[in-house]
Amino acid sequence: MTSFIQRKKTEKFLEIFLKDIDDDLLALALKVHYLGEDKEKLDKLIEQHQKEMDEYSKQFEIEDVSKVIMSEEEKQEILKSKNKVEDGNSFSQ
Repeated sequence: MTSFIQRKKTEKFLEIFLKDIDDDLLALALKVHYLGEDKEKLDKLIEQHQKEMDEYSKQFEIEDVSKVIMSEEEKQEILKSKNKVEDGNSFSQ
């Protein structure tokens, strides 16, 4: 009974923390956890997955914020909120 409870706790842990990785990687992680096999293969898959995620996230990086396209209304809203923050800071000093 204790091993069943431990297994359920482990499954819940893996479900929460590994939910963003693909099914093959999750299946291999469970296999390694329970059977202790293919640790090198798991490490390679995790490394490959991390590289893929890094490449994917690079698509959304913006190096120069001034290149962001905004409507004039959005720019004015940002300036207004920035001025409000600056005004608020001067009163608190």
